[in-house]
Amino acid sequence: MRTLKEAKEKLNEIFETYDNISTRRSKIARILSELKQKEKLTTTQKKIQLMYREKLYELTIEYDNRQMPEFDKNNQLEKLRKEWEIYKDGRDKLITGLFLFIEPLRSDYATSKYSNGNINLKLIKQNKGFEKSIKVPQELIKLCEDYYDDLPRVNNTFVQTLKRASNKIFKRNITINDYRKIWTEYGIRTMSVTDQKKLAKNMNHSFYTHIQHYTPKMTPVYKQDLDEELEKITNMAERL
Repeated sequence: MRTLKEAKEKLNEIFETYDNISTRRSKIARILSELKQKEKLTTTQKKIQLMYREKLYELTIEYDNRQMPEFDKNNQLEKLRKEWEIYKDGRDKLITGLFLFIEPLRSDYATSKYSNGNINLKLIKQNKGFEKSIKVPQELIKLCEDYYDDLPRVNNTFVQTLKRASNKIFKRNITINDYRKIWTEYGIRTMSVTDQKKLAKNMNHSFYTHIQHYTPKMTPVYKQDLDEELEKITNMAERL
């Protein structure tokens, strides 16, 4: 493909020949891989590369959306916080509050300690063993002072206690992974890509994992400005 016209014709051919999203993605990825192997791209080739990356990104969103359950807008962070506010104080309110007002980790809190407005813990997955100090938001200070010592100190028990507490307060099942998707959806709606990267870091996973594994299915997919879209494309396709 020496011209943009030829590149567009090739894209049209792929879409007319193959109905399967995975096949379309693999065909486009193969062309991108061939372009990457070139020592130096011409201006036209760079435009072709960008066009193919944009199309690959669109297909990936479509594919991921088909694989994921529909996002329940009743689970948007702002709505859950309002439900949480009217619930009586206690351990259930504390354990759910840790996932509503602090970027959600996993069960790292099971071996954590609270002291003077800070939670000190060691991370259990990515950056395993790294000591982290979290400044407790004002909404949770009194709850931490009254109930933090009552939190479960075994990972699996902590996970199950959070599920039961969430069911009591919100009248539906919300798991740790659900809270992580809820925050990711919140970030997509309200944050720049730079802030979303900070959110991913605070949730103790990579930005790639953040986008690929924790972005819930949303209808319609929330649009962002062009610069943010292009940055996502670059992160997703950087290995191509």
